[in-house]
Amino acid sequence: MRKIGKIGKILFGVVLLFGLLTGAAPAGAHSMTLEEATVYLDKGDGSTGTIKIGDTLGTVSAILGSEYELKDFKGDGIRMVKYVYPDETFFYGRTSQRDTRAEEEIPIKGYTIKNSALHTASGICVGMSYEELAGKFGPGQQLASKYEKQDGLITYIYDLYKEVKEFSVRVDSAGTIKEMAFRQEM
Repeated sequence: MRKIGKIGKILFGVVLLFGLLTGAAPAGAHSMTLEEATVYLDKGDGSTGTIKIGDTLGTVSAILGSEYELKDFKGDGIRMVKYVYPDETFFYGRTSQRDTRAEEEIPIKGYTIKNSALHTASGICVGMSYEELAGKFGPGQQLASKYEKQDGLITYIYDLYKEVKEFSVRVDSAGTIKEMAFRQEM
């Protein structure tokens, strides 16, 4: 085997550095952006309903309808308002317990979606294959979940902002996404 000389090592280092700086490295799980937290509903009439984090719960009901169960919890200084739809899809807002706004005025902080009609900007939706998602954004961080033993679903997490905002999917044994969620700590 031939030895690499000093010039060869320098050249290798320059090529490696150039590749890393120009993005020639493979995409990782952290290449997903916060824009993926926005969900869309194609209404069938050519229009699209858009639900962004920070919109109000009133936006959710205007797009998905008023067939939801309202859950309004207050405790430990927090008010949590949730719209739970019949397919178990839900959107929630979280604010101070002292916040007296009507529930439809509370800003959205997160969701769990089990409805295949809703999708993200890049087309992530319930029913698509995890392999397709991983092909776009790299593999997510697999999370060991107590629910995995109960329902057999595996959770994959994508960090969207310094571990305080995350997008996740739950996947069945066939590799199909069964639910997707967005959570934020702030």
